[in-house]
Amino acid sequence: MRAFVARRLSVLGFALSCAILALIGGSSYHRLAQLREASRAVEHTHEVRSELERVLSLLSDADAGQRGFLLTGVVTYLEPYKAALASLSARLDRLRRLTADNPRQQTDLAALESLIQRKAAELSTTIAAREARGFDVATRIVLTDEGKRVMDQIRTVIAAMGAEEQRLLTERTQREERAGRTAAFTTVGGLALALLLAIAATLLLNQAIRERGRAEAARAEAEAVARAIAASEERLRVTLASIGDAVIATDAEGRVTLMNAVARALTGWSADDAARKPLEDVFVILNEGTRRPVENPVHKVLREGVVVGLANHTVLVARDGREIPIGDSGAPIRTAGGQLLGVVLVFRDITEQRRHEQTLFRLAAIVESSEDAILSKTFDGIITSWNPAAERMFGYSATEAMGRPITMLFPADRMAEEAELLGRLSAGERVQHYETERVRKDGQRLQVSVSLSPLRDEAGAIVGVSKIVRDITELKRRETLLRDARAEAEAADRAKDGFLAVLSHELRTPLTTIVGWIPMLRRAQLDAAQRERAFEAVDRNARGLARMIDDLLDISRIVADKMTLDRRPISLAPVITQTVESFQHQANGKGVVITTRAEPGAGVVSADPQRMQQVLTNLLTNALRYTPVGGRVEIHLTTHDGRTRIRVQDTGIGIEPELLPHVFERFRQGDARSAGTKGGLGLGLAIVRKIVELHGGTVEAESAGPGLGASFIITLPAVGDGC
Repeated sequence: MRAFVARRLSVLGFALSCAILALIGGSSYHRLAQLREASRAVEHTHEVRSELERVLSLLSDADAGQRGFLLTGVVTYLEPYKAALASLSARLDRLRRLTADNPRQQTDLAALESLIQRKAAELSTTIAAREARGFDVATRIVLTDEGKRVMDQIRTVIAAMGAEEQRLLTERTQREERAGRTAAFTTVGGLALALLLAIAATLLLNQAIRERGRAEAARAEAEAVARAIAASEERLRVTLASIGDAVIATDAEGRVTLMNAVARALTGWSADDAARKPLEDVFVILNEGTRRPVENPVHKVLREGVVVGLANHTVLVARDGREIPIGDSGAPIRTAGGQLLGVVLVFRDITEQRRHEQTLFRLAAIVESSEDAILSKTFDGIITSWNPAAERMFGYSATEAMGRPITMLFPADRMAEEAELLGRLSAGERVQHYETERVRKDGQRLQVSVSLSPLRDEAGAIVGVSKIVRDITELKRRETLLRDARAEAEAADRAKDGFLAVLSHELRTPLTTIVGWIPMLRRAQLDAAQRERAFEAVDRNARGLARMIDDLLDISRIVADKMTLDRRPISLAPVITQTVESFQHQANGKGVVITTRAEPGAGVVSADPQRMQQVLTNLLTNALRYTPVGGRVEIHLTTHDGRTRIRVQDTGIGIEPELLPHVFERFRQGDARSAGTKGGLGLGLAIVRKIVELHGGTVEAESAGPGLGASFIITLPAVGDGC
């Protein structure tokens, strides 16, 4: 009876094993069909992304060739440009075929083709301009930034298409991974269960045979079991060979017992060469960063009896030396009683995944290292990202900024800008180089240039805004300085023109007098009084010419920084007296009274006496020129707190407020018409300032306004005060 029950149970076990194997076969076929479909979808996505990268690379090559030709004029630089344009059409046709099943990609592709035509036209225009009209004309075309704007739009469209393909790749890769895992674990688990049932049935059958003592029947049953196991193993091999991932199985000692075609292709080992070898000889893995060997996952499974996976950045070193980034997992193969029979290792090539990750890392590095503030926000204005440049520019750390409204950076008088900019984005417009002001954490206002782009979800709806902010405060300051410098240069140019006109007039007037008197003196037709008058006129005008020449020479020395002094301790009082005496005749003739007043002991300085007399001469000349008949000129000399001061004060026409800050500039003159005189080159006061400064002193002008006279105050260090 026990033998009968054992035989019935063994038959039932074999029947169940066969049913399970049949179920596994059907399931494996279905799962493998799903896996192949998922794999083809992933490959299709990779092809689209590869074509997009090739299109962008070709455009970059064309751009580089064009710029090389623009810079050098050498025709050979156009070879990359021509080759790139020749290849673009084929690439775009291939993209059109690859994305035929995706209306969204077809729409973006149509936009991309239009932009590429614009870019090609811009490149052709600049090249033609360079060939026909030269570098400058081509440069002006380039500086319109049309090519850059089109290229930026092309990158945006390609990035959008790449993002769509990335979304599809993620979805398809996940589907592929799920299909692979399901197929592998379903097959391995089912086969293990079938194997366990077959073993159990065999044991029961052997028990029945032993009980009946029928050795031959037992051998026959054993052979049947062996054939069933072999068939199961064969089906397992076929199943594993059809899986898209690489699969290696080992025995309980970690020796290779099975490798599918994908595993053989990745490792470079044939099934015969790898059979019974330790797994670490066939499956050689390193840490990509440290180059150190990584513990073989099979060893960990055999040691711990659990499912394990590889760490990140693991590379497989193939038999021929190739290095392939991989991701894997290892699982134990156990009997129904829990006995460990071996390990199954499933791994795959993740080169494309790693390349995509590296691309993302590079983009992140660009954002992190950018000198411009790069941030993003929701469409409600809440900050969602904040790069280091934004921290430096605005003074807020990322922790402080993220989650807060973007309007915290807006001055109170510019809050309306947020709604305006969002409205432009909602209308599909990209905001480029919008100049405005923003506020730092410390309250400092910055002048900035802002560029905004919409962030869209998979459905194309705007869900946020990407913002690039550049600090242009220093640029604006330099523009202001340049504008002021240009205005000053123009004013100096106008002053120079006025000076040349005055110089020609001032030279012509005395020369006309001298030329007029000399023929009369030669004819000796003048009486004594007329001859004396003639000699006086010639002498006066010749001295005037000499003074003008001296002034011109002095101003030339000042400009060349070659004016020298013969300094020694002197008293300024005699210098003032001597200078006033030389002007007394001129003052009497004009009816102007000159008075001097000096404090006792005042006026001892370290100075060049001739240069100080020149200073006083220029000041008195200026005072007499602008003081009307009946006026007064007063000279005061004082010493106080180690400083000696000379004040030359007149009751003349005064100085207008807008002219007062400029009276010591070269070629500047006041209007002497109300005093009845006009003359001078506008150099005297400039020479005065330079001579005084060379003596370590200062000179300043004061006037209460037109008609209220003027004062010039010279301050010099007194002897004993550092001189």
